[in-house]
Amino acid sequence: MVTNRYTVHRVDDVQEINIKNLVIEANIVDAIRKLLEPNYPIDLLFIRNCDLNGNLCGILDMVRSFQFTHGIRHIEFQHISFGHEDFTHFISFVRSVGTVEHISIQWCVWNNSCSDQAIARMISVLHGTRLEGLHFDATDIGPFGSEALADAIPHMNLKLLRLSYCNIAIRNMCKILKAVKGSNIGLLDISGNSIGNFLGPKAVCVALQNPNLNVLHLRECSLNSRGLGLIVPAISKSIGIKMLSLCGNTDIQFDAIANMLNAIGYHPTLKEINAVGCDRLYLTIVDFVNTRLIRWARARRIITMLSARVVKRIGYKSYLSMLPTELFRMLFRMLK
Repeated sequence: MVTNRYTVHRVDDVQEINIKNLVIEANIVDAIRKLLEPNYPIDLLFIRNCDLNGNLCGILDMVRSFQFTHGIRHIEFQHISFGHEDFTHFISFVRSVGTVEHISIQWCVWNNSCSDQAIARMISVLHGTRLEGLHFDATDIGPFGSEALADAIPHMNLKLLRLSYCNIAIRNMCKILKAVKGSNIGLLDISGNSIGNFLGPKAVCVALQNPNLNVLHLRECSLNSRGLGLIVPAISKSIGIKMLSLCGNTDIQFDAIANMLNAIGYHPTLKEINAVGCDRLYLTIVDFVNTRLIRWARARRIITMLSARVVKRIGYKSYLSMLPTELFRMLFRMLK
């Protein structure tokens, strides 16, 4: 069932609510309720670019009344300005329902009546819940939220944690990274937060000791060659890492990338290192473990260039020859 700005979909035995570009009033809540099918629980709530206007409580109460065979599992907010009342209701809802598995808060802001202390309160009620995914993107969680998250991670069952562009201070980011060590987190994204070139990389090394950590995103983290050099030994020793992204760290020089690849050598689990934008080297190295066994005819599985049109026109081998000599020779040795 569809309207212009709010939709209700039934997928198998559950319902999904999508609300966008609205000033949410009581009549909107009533209109959505009329679209819902009475015998199916609500599994997903997605609200984007809306003025909550103090009516988030009505939506959450409506969702709560449709919990039958199981409770809501996915909640996502995008481009929302949270006030104290709305966010307090959300915290109470998460605590009382206890079935939420994924919370995503992206490009959201807090108005004057709501602060990062509210984030800290929300995180504190997540202890011991079923939450597996927590996603903050371009949302300032502040020092209170950061410290609360670091304290909560050991008591949560998180498998995915995204904190990209959240303006987290290096000191608090270090606490979060160290807490990851003993967690179940398999994907960690701290892109867009400066981690410095000593304390941050050292904390990344601690996080890499987590055998469950398979994917690590360090895009645009103001990481330079020195910081990468500190992380490399931990990558070599990691028994779980499968994918590492270093995109956009323009201060990482070519020599540091070459030294990293040489130092890692054969790795039993690492399949992909993405270094797009590091020292203008637009490349992604994939299937890293098998590179020594792959010949030029299969090189497209290893090297993906940003300049796809150039590659298509002149071929992979010719394009590789345009790279810095040392990198070309190293890749040639790996491929032959």
